[in-house]
Amino acid sequence: MSLHRRRTHVASGPVRDEVAARIYPNELPEHALLCSNCWTRAHENIEMEQEVVQFDIQPPSASITLDGFTHTTQTSTHCFVPACNNVERNRVPEYLRRIILKSEKIFVTENARVCNEHKCLYNWEFLDQHQFSNTFTKNEIESMLKLSIQDNEINQLDFNNMSSIDEGLFKFWTGITKDNFINILNVISPALTCKNQKIALGIYLVKARTGDSHERIASLFHLTKSSITRLLRVAKEALLRYYELLYTSIKCHCQYDIFSRTAVPIHLDPPCLILCCVALLDQVNLNVQ
Repeated sequence: MSLHRRRTHVASGPVRDEVAARIYPNELPEHALLCSNCWTRAHENIEMEQEVVQFDIQPPSASITLDGFTHTTQTSTHCFVPACNNVERNRVPEYLRRIILKSEKIFVTENARVCNEHKCLYNWEFLDQHQFSNTFTKNEIESMLKLSIQDNEINQLDFNNMSSIDEGLFKFWTGITKDNFINILNVISPALTCKNQKIALGIYLVKARTGDSHERIASLFHLTKSSITRLLRVAKEALLRYYELLYTSIKCHCQYDIFSRTAVPIHLDPPCLILCCVALLDQVNLNVQ
């Protein structure tokens, strides 16, 4: 006979517990029998409670879509820049991942790789031309949050304490190595008419490298616009004193053209350092207001 057709049912297991809970404080006898209606109601209540519990403990979604952010592919077999055919596969420096996240809202995954050419870039606006995924996993979101809450990279550019600056980060912002920076500073130091000579030269190189406005650089270094203007002028005058250009052309963007028409003091060593400064001066004539 079907359980649902029985007139009475033995109160046992979860059904007994359900009925006992509902008639409390009255006690349910040990061998109590339930009518068909009570047994059916208790059985249905148990099934409903189980469905609610299963609904509550469902695992969270494996991914989430973010409208304002995207991320690179999870691969280390090639450069993360789309359509790049360069063979180098360097790990993407953390400072570079942080900069791209901040400026372009693109999260470069931890296992991504970058070629030598793209590793040295400053402007990443061209990435807007490519489509990246905006679907993130839990691990990707956690990794992106950890990256975003770290100290702003520009706060690490303390030119008075250069040993604290990562070599890659230093070259990213200035375009030259620390050794080249020191060599340039030693040459032009007598002509720098300010106390913070390293900061003056550093800000000048950042200006030449990025082309950012005075307001932007002032906010990055926590200085006033007038201080930035003064330090840029001092650094430029010092460089011009030792590396004077014959002439500059706003149409010239080729280093070979710069070097071929530039008077270089041959008594200064090393020559490659002089050429570096000459090229910077020519470029800054386009950037420094």
